[in-house]
Amino acid sequence: MTSTPPSLLVVDDEEPVLTLIERVGQNGGFDVMTCTSGSDALRMLARKPADLAMVDLCMPDVSGLDLLRDIRRAVPGCELILMTGYAGIETAVEAMKRGAREYLTKPFDFDRLRKVLADIHREILLRAQVVALDGAMPPPLLRDVERGHIVDMLRRVNGNRMAAAKLLGISRRALYRRLDRHHITEVS
Repeated sequence: MTSTPPSLLVVDDEEPVLTLIERVGQNGGFDVMTCTSGSDALRMLARKPADLAMVDLCMPDVSGLDLLRDIRRAVPGCELILMTGYAGIETAVEAMKRGAREYLTKPFDFDRLRKVLADIHREILLRAQVVALDGAMPPPLLRDVERGHIVDMLRRVNGNRMAAAKLLGISRRALYRRLDRHHITEVS
């Protein structure tokens, strides 16, 4: 698990919306950053990539749909949510095409907002655990891979060393040297 909480970037030109989502996000375990314009959001992401970005559709300097695309380019792993007070099927479809995983309408349904944030928070933490576990496992050593391959071939031919050498494409003498090096005496 990460030592720092997942980060949430909220981009909206309305201060009350920023304050509201900041509070809900902090209560949901996020480290929340807020900004009022698309250009500020991209500058902020350049300094500190976010795990989740919530973007308003209509802002003075940029379309929320364009900002989704720009955020996806800047931080490919960032989850995206589009927020709007102007709900429409075409906009929702376009948001999904540009990488949004959710489409929230204003005024917010607070239960849905909390659930969406909780689900994404949980997924981000699980992804971080998988990455940490994956990094903790050492890659297999070549000798272990070779040993496993030899044992597999011997099992395939019921311990017949001549047939195993043929399958491995090596001489019987080379097989015996490898068996000795890997301390393989019998295969069951």
